Amino acid sequence: MNHLGERLTALVDGELDHDERDRALAHLASCQQCRTEAETLRRLKGRLRSFGTADEAAPSADLMSRLTGMAAMDVPAPQPVRSPRRTRRPVPAGAVRRPPDQRPARRPARAAARRRAYVAVGAAAVVFSTASYVAGADTEPMPAVVPAFDRFSVEHGQTSGDVPLPVEPALGP
Repeated sequence: MNHLGERLTALVDGELDHDERDRALAHLASCQQCRTEAETLRRLKGRLRSFGTADEAAPSADLMSRLTGMAAMDVPAPQPVRSPRRTRRPVPAGAVRRPPDQRPARRPARAAARRRAYVAVGAAAVVFSTASYVAGADTEPMPAVVPAFDRFSVEHGQTSGDVPLPVEPALGP
């Protein structure tokens, strides 16, 4: 037997048109399982409707008086706290800020010398790798590979049963 399925919820919600509603009600008259499910859905829908009644949704008078009392107090709003220094990178959550560094600052000349040394080593590596590539290149020309098409066409004709075409067209009768 074919049960109503999703049409049963549409029937309970009143979403079916006249003909479909009549067919669904006729099925409910003969099917105890669908009739039980329809009754369960109707009770559930009624319970859900009872949650939204106006008398339960209104706040109590005590709550309203406390809220209006809080609004009437003259307490200044707290000022937003700004961080003393913004960083370029975001700080991970739970990170502990380190105390300020008390060591003397590095000399700029040492930092510039170290930077120049890094650049010189990188440039030397590029020059060395380029020179080794050029020195290791083969100067001999590679042998030319010429496939034997005539032999391949004969082998193909023998294995497939096709007759290979002649390389040069026949002239004359």
